[in-house]
Amino acid sequence: MRVDIMGDATFDLQGRRVCVAGHSGMLGSALVRRLVEEDCRLLPLGREILDLRDQAAVFAWFDEYRPDVVFLAAATVGGIFPNSSRKGAATGEFTRMTMGTPAIIGAPVRAATIRVTAVCSGL
Repeated sequence: MRVDIMGDATFDLQGRRVCVAGHSGMLGSALVRRLVEEDCRLLPLGREILDLRDQAAVFAWFDEYRPDVVFLAAATVGGIFPNSSRKGAATGEFTRMTMGTPAIIGAPVRAATIRVTAVCSGL
């Protein structure tokens, strides 16, 4: 599979270590379903494996697994009704995502990751 990265430039995933942060969510699971058909080493990364807010743990994980490609799809999304019925939930989720962003963006730089792509469907 060749992934379109910024216009007409493509990147071959064959033989690459590919991390999907948020692999069990709506977008992440769709990515995983597509990536399992490819000749790449899939590295699923969810909150049951690692707290993305813990920068030391994130750096240690990246040092150990050294993914070549990272798809950042980690978030908690609820929609209007679930967010309105859980008082403070939207603020908590926004805090969780923004606290995790520096670690998950800094770690690939440190681990010499080749590509990082952030995907989202909205908050």
